[in-house]
Amino acid sequence: MNCPCRSSGARHPQNLPPASPPGPPSTPRQPVDSGPRFNAARSIAGMTGLMPALMLGLLLLALHPASAARLPVSQVVIVGNFAKGPVGVPVTVSRTVATTPFDSGNAALWPAEAQMRWFFANGGSSAEIIRLPPARPLATALKGRFALPDLQGVGLLTLLSDCGILLMPELSELPISDVSAILEALRPLAAARHFFVILDPPSTASTPAAITTWAAGLPQDLDFAQLTWPRLTVDRAQLTGTGIGGTTHPIGASGAVAALTNAMDAATGPWKTPSTQPITCTGVEFSLSAAQSDSLNLAHICPIRFFSGSGHRLFGSRSRNTVDPEKKYTPINRLTNWTSHSLTRTLSPSAAVGANAAPLWTALRSQAESHLQGLFNDGALVGSTPAQAYFVRCDATTTSALDISNNRVKLLYGMAVLQPSEFQITQITLNTANPLQPLPTPRLIALRPSPQLLEIYYPTTAGFIQTPEISATLNPGPWSPGTDFTGDGSWQRLSFPITTGRRFLRVRTR
Repeated sequence: MNCPCRSSGARHPQNLPPASPPGPPSTPRQPVDSGPRFNAARSIAGMTGLMPALMLGLLLLALHPASAARLPVSQVVIVGNFAKGPVGVPVTVSRTVATTPFDSGNAALWPAEAQMRWFFANGGSSAEIIRLPPARPLATALKGRFALPDLQGVGLLTLLSDCGILLMPELSELPISDVSAILEALRPLAAARHFFVILDPPSTASTPAAITTWAAGLPQDLDFAQLTWPRLTVDRAQLTGTGIGGTTHPIGASGAVAALTNAMDAATGPWKTPSTQPITCTGVEFSLSAAQSDSLNLAHICPIRFFSGSGHRLFGSRSRNTVDPEKKYTPINRLTNWTSHSLTRTLSPSAAVGANAAPLWTALRSQAESHLQGLFNDGALVGSTPAQAYFVRCDATTTSALDISNNRVKLLYGMAVLQPSEFQITQITLNTANPLQPLPTPRLIALRPSPQLLEIYYPTTAGFIQTPEISATLNPGPWSPGTDFTGDGSWQRLSFPITTGRRFLRVRTR
């Protein structure tokens, strides 16, 4: 088995410049007290066609910042064609629910539904489902649109800030040029959100040589993607719901691998592979020998093998990046990407309200060190001491006078993920207090996952606390408050049952 500990890529030994005196502080942003503001026209845009009875107002006041919480790791999103269900809107489905809006009665005919079912069959708890428009060609529907407010296909991932694992079960059935184009279109969002894609093989790749040839046509630097082979065989009765067993049906392994990865993340963290857990299936389409398995691993294809007494296991952890030795393993990529994502969002609220000077740098450095120390304690980093496992720098050597004048601070950190004191180094840039920053006016996106429910998505801005409030009128009087959220740059989702009469929503910013 190819494990991350065997990587032999270039690494970064600790070689840090001495700290220099801190630069001059910037002027902290002063509280804004401009009274109530309404931007109803912008807030209601796109909503009136969805629910004429609902009127929304947006009340913006001044804000004081607070810190953000630690981020989840592996929210699973499945995008594809389904026989039924809401179109063009993320819908949360759970294993605890007997039926979902997407159940067709015969998932053998619908690859995306089959993966949803097999995700739950392997212990997955919940997932976000995005159904593609049925009348649109698959390649066009998948590629979608990323321009606000007209988000479509994988563009809807913009709204899901905690997406950690993406499945597109029908992607591999497209021509390889379309597969590559869609993955390239995803690259900027994957880099910003730090999710990864589990790719299923095409049904025509029935031998190790065939899947190796197919994979060679993909972009060779996809550190955010992983490909498994061969396909699983599963009990057809579990896909059709007939209860009549005895026949099997082939499906990709993405749903099962996502479920096992999800469970491993919850139990340990993204730095572990799910190879210790058996995959629920009746078999595989091709029985691999040890030599064939090794050959697939060398081609950055994760094999699925059967072991007597242990069942079928994922026997590889390589990403689809075949050119960068430091990014060849999925667990390492997921750990480094998740850490960068977590630190950026967790530190943003503190940075956004602080003067860009030594006290802020010390606070940010302390928060980052605490996060990395937690990873060290959990066994994610290597080394016998914290100094061998990680370092953090945030001072005048990372943040220049030009950075200070442009209201940004830079934090540099390194993690030893393969060998002690050999660090993978990452730099993150955060916005600091800016007295000229205007009060943010979030753009609201309204979607209907069901006839009885309206969901509103809005982006948050670091340093501002937002509280949704509901009232039957705009007259002075009590409003029913929701939960405060400290902005960290993520998108938030509000859900409202659709009722008769008027209701007003305001997001109080203070």
